[in-house]
Amino acid sequence: MRFAGIKELKHSTMDILKESENEDIIITAYGKPVAILHHITEEDLTDYHRENDPVFKTRIEEAYTEYLVKGGVPADAIMKKLVKNDVEQKRFEVIFSPSVLFPTMFLGLSCHE
Repeated sequence: MRFAGIKELKHSTMDILKESENEDIIITAYGKPVAILHHITEEDLTDYHRENDPVFKTRIEEAYTEYLVKGGVPADAIMKKLVKNDVEQKRFEVIFSPSVLFPTMFLGLSCHE
């Protein structure tokens, strides 16, 4: 971690941004820290927005409060529901797959013969 003053930041912005890919840089004004320059990726930015969005935070807090009041759902109940949904999805795929709906096309037969 290194320090960079406002003046250095102004004159060497691109160099400092490049350095921030390897280490955090503390920006100072008049010798006192005012900011930290920390490299992030696009994925990090998405996470940052999600974590710091006031609407999202409010929804999480409301959901947690509801959980405390009403209680939660056991993990095994959720797993059973997920497995059931997965089985139903696979059954749907088999019933409505093109080879089941149009078997003559997959046997090389023509419907007009």
